[in-house]
Amino acid sequence: MTFDDGRDHRGGCPATPVTCRRILSRCGIPGYEYSLNPYRGCLHACAYCYAVFLERFRAQPRPWGSFLEVKEHAARALARELPRAQPGRIFLSSVTDSYQPAEGACRITRGLLEVLADAPAGFSLTVLTKGELVLRDADFLRQLHARVGLTLTCPRDADARRVEPGAVPTSRRLAVLGELGAVGVATWAFLGPLLPGLYDAGGGLAWLLEELARAGVRQVTADCLNPYPRSVARLRAALSGRSRMALEEALREPAAYRERLRWDLAAAAAGRDLSLSYTF
Repeated sequence: MTFDDGRDHRGGCPATPVTCRRILSRCGIPGYEYSLNPYRGCLHACAYCYAVFLERFRAQPRPWGSFLEVKEHAARALARELPRAQPGRIFLSSVTDSYQPAEGACRITRGLLEVLADAPAGFSLTVLTKGELVLRDADFLRQLHARVGLTLTCPRDADARRVEPGAVPTSRRLAVLGELGAVGVATWAFLGPLLPGLYDAGGGLAWLLEELARAGVRQVTADCLNPYPRSVARLRAALSGRSRMALEEALREPAAYRERLRWDLAAAAAGRDLSLSYTF
């Protein structure tokens, strides 16, 4: 089993330490009571990311994808909060990636898992990441009975590089899912946002679902593009040609885009041992 060595492969953006006094937040994601976000910011720099709103909370604003704040003493804060919290389902993470490369050195996520291992009864953990460093904690995640998901948006690695320049390629994320499943970690996949002109290129969606099934994934959740204005601007800058035209068409006719996406997903999943759900 291999995993990322923790180096920042996007050119050495420095991480800034910030003091963390509270870490367990109420979660707006359906099905979850709490979220944990060990970092503020994310160096994946995904063009479609909704968390770009966090830029405005910095004293010196920087473009999304170019800053990372490390929540020091997050584990200590969680250890204080858990005994007073009502049991519930925890989502790791909602506005950052817990396993982006900086985690290799900072180990904030690891510290949170160590606290969760001693949590009172009634808490459960679901992880969502694009980072291969999650493999480092496979034994711990299995012990916690955590569900670990990988986000995938583009079947082709070249397309993923255009819209997720700091993340590992799609092919590597698929391999990570297979490696996690092989050591007994419960896995799932989040396909989203599935971008018009990219998810459907060259029959890629059917290929992606076949590869997920081959990796042992049985639960798949899919989402469409939510057209937040700043995300749309970033996508327009990242895309060109057919994919740019498909984006503009989806923005003009969002209902038709969603209907087609549902149809494409159902057709691609047909005959495969996958449980498919939608968030749109």
